[in-house]
Amino acid sequence: MKKLIEVRDNTIVNEQFKDGTYYINSAKPRNYKFLKKYWKLIDFTLFHLPETIDINSKEVLHQYIKIKTDCVDVFQIKGEIVRFPSSVSFDKMTEEQFSDYYSRALDVCSGLIDYNINEQIVEQFVGFC
Repeated sequence: MKKLIEVRDNTIVNEQFKDGTYYINSAKPRNYKFLKKYWKLIDFTLFHLPETIDINSKEVLHQYIKIKTDCVDVFQIKGEIVRFPSSVSFDKMTEEQFSDYYSRALDVCSGLIDYNINEQIVEQFVGFC
């Protein structure tokens, strides 16, 4: 188990070996508020889906968006190509990668939302851009 030693100049230093050597992860920490904004977008989209779209939970919508944005890992199983949604967790994506994913997720969500319900929905959605 890696133990956080310190964060210095956006560099995370993790203890790795018993002999005193260290593993240094130079990835910049991700923005937690940006991740929360993404989950609010998921909530908003789920609430404003038309009845003709059968997505009934945040997790199902999250997986759907990852597939539609090509945020997938590709495997070959018994000769078949299988696309499995990738993780968007902090240790799997940089801030730049997540920002790119978020932009593509906005495109998917904008295509799902039923804007005919109310003009305010458009204004609220723009707040996620």
